[in-house]
Amino acid sequence: MNWLARKLGWLKVPIAAYLVITLGLPVLHGAARRADFVGHALWVLAGCGLVVAAALAVTAVIDVALHLTRKDSP
Repeated sequence: MNWLARKLGWLKVPIAAYLVITLGLPVLHGAARRADFVGHALWVLAGCGLVVAAALAVTAVIDVALHLTRKDSP
């Protein structure tokens, strides 16, 4: 899990800011009482999950490529 936290640490602030803007502010303004807010929140959370999964996949591919192309020093 430490590997994952190190690799995706740069996403903490952008994801947090996005969640505050798209979920936190509407909740503060009373949108949580609306029936369609739950659907909106689920889409937002699913989108964030997809972004994190894509970032993890790209990071893993880059790590594997760097590992395979690394030349061992004598």
